[in-house]
Amino acid sequence: MHDNAGIHTPRVVRSFLAEHHITTIDWPLYSADLDSIEHPWWHLKKCMHYFYPQYNNCIHSQEDWDGFCKALLECWCRIPGSLIKQLIMSIPRRLATCRAARGWQTKY
Repeated sequence: MHDNAGIHTPRVVRSFLAEHHITTIDWPLYSADLDSIEHPWWHLKKCMHYFYPQYNNCIHSQEDWDGFCKALLECWCRIPGSLIKQLIMSIPRRLATCRAARGWQTKY
């Protein structure tokens, strides 16, 4: 799934998807934030910047990469389950809003 942003639609991307038999879902062009994963990503990035600022720059070694992966997992585990549940429960409302907006921008 992708949001039809320009970065996802170049010929090379479309060719790769077709070559690997990957189908995509028609996603409203003007509703990129309809995707619920955007909210946990925000929490993940906030946690990484706050607790692990050393990983804000390039990773130069396997040790850096291993530490980054461990930090990422720790931050992912800090995302409250209640947030995930709330996002799941909001999907029907988000879809109804998108349908009502006929694919145009929504408050999400």
